[in-house]
Amino acid sequence: MYAKYMYKTWAIFLACSFSFHTIMGHSGKTFLATHASKSYFLHDQTKKDWYAKFRSLDTSKISKTHVIFDIKSFYQESTNKSNLGRYFGINDSNTITFADHEKQETDVFYGYLIHRATVGTWKDALSLRLSQYSYGARFLCALNASKILKGLSCNVSIPVTSVHNKISTRFNPEGFDPTDNTKQLEQFLFGDFSETDASTNQLQAPLTHAKLRHKNHATGVSDIKTEIAYCFQKKKNIAATYGIYLTLPMGNKASGKFIFEPIYGNNRHVEIGDFLALDWIISNKKNDKFSVRGALHYAYLFANHQTRTPSIKGYNFGYYYLLGKNNTPKNTPLIPAANVLTTNVSVRPGSKLEASFAGRYTHKRWAFELGYSLFVQENERVTPTQSWPEETYAIANEIFQTNQKFGESDDNFITHKNNWLKLKDLDFTAAATPAQIIHTIQAGVQTSISTSKSSALRLYGTGYYRIPSQNSALELWGIACGVSLEL
Repeated sequence: MYAKYMYKTWAIFLACSFSFHTIMGHSGKTFLATHASKSYFLHDQTKKDWYAKFRSLDTSKISKTHVIFDIKSFYQESTNKSNLGRYFGINDSNTITFADHEKQETDVFYGYLIHRATVGTWKDALSLRLSQYSYGARFLCALNASKILKGLSCNVSIPVTSVHNKISTRFNPEGFDPTDNTKQLEQFLFGDFSETDASTNQLQAPLTHAKLRHKNHATGVSDIKTEIAYCFQKKKNIAATYGIYLTLPMGNKASGKFIFEPIYGNNRHVEIGDFLALDWIISNKKNDKFSVRGALHYAYLFANHQTRTPSIKGYNFGYYYLLGKNNTPKNTPLIPAANVLTTNVSVRPGSKLEASFAGRYTHKRWAFELGYSLFVQENERVTPTQSWPEETYAIANEIFQTNQKFGESDDNFITHKNNWLKLKDLDFTAAATPAQIIHTIQAGVQTSISTSKSSALRLYGTGYYRIPSQNSALELWGIACGVSLEL
């Protein structure tokens, strides 16, 4: 019966998880919610241990543990630099081509980013490579609440995390005046280029949002998690734990000023979830024990308001195009689209699921574990919360002279006709993280270095590798080690 139940459970979960998977086309994404690469069970050695303590699978040794204090340190680093570049790039490539003439084969026409009245044959290629590493500590306190209800326990965990993001850029120009053109393009993308000389008739304001930045980091307390678990026992060697939890957001939010901003926590979403864990001691001898554990975890993240940058439909890197504004005087600088597109939006991450399975071998005071987890999260839904000013902004034609009043002639517009941007022209999917499927493999070890009738001190360590099914998530390796005091 037990094996039949487990088989059906895994089958249903896998069917549901793959229904979330979508194939996304990338044409200049602006945001990646890196917090979604998360595993609930396999990366938390201590939590499994105190579940087992309070549950007491071995009924001949009823646990007297009342409280557990645990400190875990961790470090993890991404490995898919080029794939993340593809995510933020165009047409699933981490190399974006810029040309000085729209008739050239290119991804982006240079003249729509750096305003100029003359055209030539210059061409440039920008390669993007993105990476992230993070480290920190997690503090956990678990309480045995069996005096209230046998098998009941609760815990609170508080993590402190430091996230460091890096964007590496490489330009490969060719054609006339490559040095000046590449320098201007790089300065523009990093927010350092503007034209203030009115005599050029090419006035433009600097980029203030969705900028590139070589290095960016953020540190702080991420999300406080409170959890209640109820452990019930079917047989001597088989037990089940059901739990619910609430995550109180304490982390940071994206400001919209940069792409690939470092986020610790879950973007300040309130999160609720529950889980079912099944443990089975297959063999239990005097000095040796082998057990397996399977778990299903579901969570829902509620919508909140964030600052994100949508793009413009039909244009690669549309959020970098220069806009003219209606009813402005002559010699008004053109505005990079991101400066006005970056806005307050509603972000709904929705549901996420994880299935994990691990086997553990225990010999005397030593325990060794090997496990696998499958994590699935649906794509974010990003919707505007503010109205868009109609007949106010439009993409400027490269031949527009800023000594004119924008909008007086159809030639002022990129489409050569009066075509003001409307809300329906904005692409909010560019500001949403796509669905994710992540596979994780982990190995861990634990030992008890001091035990008595009233207390135990344990050391543990784990290593893991996460493999996403597409380039919309971090592929990374990580290590963690910690100490647990049981009283």
